[in-house]
Amino acid sequence: MSNKINLANERRARLAAERILQIKQAELYSVNCNLSQRTKDLNQEITKLVLKLIMFWTKIYELKLIYQPQINVFELRNDGFIIR
Repeated sequence: MSNKINLANERRARLAAERILQIKQAELYSVNCNLSQRTKDLNQEITKLVLKLIMFWTKIYELKLIYQPQINVFELRNDGFIIR
């Protein structure tokens, strides 16, 4: 009789452990899905920021090309010399 009781207890414990495992697997899957989506969102955000940064530095470069002669004259005037 004791063996039957032990066997029944072990079976109940195994079934309970399997249920817990299924629940934890479902939780892990859900967390992985959320993490994957967050990673995609962050990658898109980084891409947008990099493009904005490229545009920003391109505009600075263009402005520097346009206004560099005036900047040079201004710097020379501050030194006390005017060269044209």
